[in-house]
Amino acid sequence: MVLESAVQAEYDALRARVAELRPGEDLDPLDRAFRFAADRHTGQLRSSGEPYLIHPIAVTRQLVDMSLDMVCLETGLLHDVVEDTGTKLSEIEEVFGSEVARCVDEAGAEVPVPE
Repeated sequence: MVLESAVQAEYDALRARVAELRPGEDLDPLDRAFRFAADRHTGQLRSSGEPYLIHPIAVTRQLVDMSLDMVCLETGLLHDVVEDTGTKLSEIEEVFGSEVARCVDEAGAEVPVPE
């Protein structure tokens, strides 16, 4: 499907950027987070009509450019999974560990808007 290939192409570019900036780093956690998010967001589209997963990939690209750690990159890919799918935070913790789950939980929290 064209939409799925667009998502894969975006992820491949992200992964290549991480590999370029972090030679020798294990990218398996990033790959697992992408596959998990892709599975959970299957069929979801943004109001623009693009695949939903394009947004978490774009967020993660910004985190890469900020030189944040792998937990932050995993969080970037997973940050909308609990909020926008039927996935429970306990499942994130089981698959990715408590640190990633805590970050996903905090990333999904509403930020108060100053009056």
